[in-house]
Amino acid sequence: MSTTKKATKKAASKKAASKKAAVKKTPAPVSGTLPFSVTKNQFKESTNTFHFSVSKITQNDKHFYTLSIPSDVLASTCFVTDRYTDPVEGFQRRLDKKKAQEIADYVNTGKAVIPTSVILSAQPEAEMWIDRRKTLVFQFNNKAFLVLDGQHRIYGYFLSNKKIDVPVVIFEGLSKSDEARLFIDINNKQTEVPPALLLDIKRLANDETDEQVLMGKVFDHFHSEMDSAMLGLLDPTGEDRSKINRMNFYRAFKPLLNGFVNKDKTPEEVYRLTNSFLKGLFRVKELGIKTKLKKSNYLYAFLNILPETVKEVVYRFDSNFTPDNFYNVLNPNLSTLKPSSLESLSGSGVKLKEYLLENIRSGVSW
Repeated sequence: MSTTKKATKKAASKKAASKKAAVKKTPAPVSGTLPFSVTKNQFKESTNTFHFSVSKITQNDKHFYTLSIPSDVLASTCFVTDRYTDPVEGFQRRLDKKKAQEIADYVNTGKAVIPTSVILSAQPEAEMWIDRRKTLVFQFNNKAFLVLDGQHRIYGYFLSNKKIDVPVVIFEGLSKSDEARLFIDINNKQTEVPPALLLDIKRLANDETDEQVLMGKVFDHFHSEMDSAMLGLLDPTGEDRSKINRMNFYRAFKPLLNGFVNKDKTPEEVYRLTNSFLKGLFRVKELGIKTKLKKSNYLYAFLNILPETVKEVVYRFDSNFTPDNFYNVLNPNLSTLKPSSLESLSGSGVKLKEYLLENIRSGVSW
């Protein structure tokens, strides 16, 4: 083959590769589309319409359809109007990419189950209709559907490396004011699950870290044991705001796990030691500590003077961790404190803890 022919063939090959790369590249998203804006190039060239089996539901003169749509199709046909880029007609919140990435990571585990429906409003661009077989038909268009609820899920599905079927609700015939009102209803009528209840349920789902398992068992001992110093003060679900919930207990107790409560100790041993400490602490009557512990900063501060107090009991009482010995260490140093002084620092658990430690260290003998 001549040099000229080789050069021509090489140039043609290079041009074809460049053209192929250009086809695969996703262009910048159209204004108002989601930031991933899948294009038609990522589907078969013949894909102009999509067909999906649906169920039609009517509520108070509003019609909507329930169906399942592949995540890549959602990414190609949905858009949002947030209040920041479209102050006239926009109503969505700004996209939180970190939240979307967390969803993507969850999907990538291969164990993801997200049954919550994405809620969309069909736009004229969708040219949506129902055929004789009760199949919903719509056109390929990146502004076919306005996202009313689920933009983070759609973005998360796109960021993941898996294509999944997504439950979807599509409304038709909504005006702009209808869409805005529906967005308000969706986001106002939902009741957020309290974090304390989520922690409580995690135990049932076997979805706890080792630390949470330990703290959970210690919490359960304090909640149920008849000799518990905190009997009647705890509420696992977090519904009774006058009591200590699981979330606040974990936050207060977690610093103790960094060295003081080692992995060799069982939950029962940790409970016995901490319970003796609290019984001794509660006997310092001048401070009325038992009622103060219901406030999260007090709980944090008093629990985290435990390591310093244990050192003194080890030195003075040969590691005999009885309530009496804890009391004998704590009372001389804490009984002189004024409740008003504690109250002035109660806005910060860390500052309150440091104040207590300063007084305890002033009387240590080791």
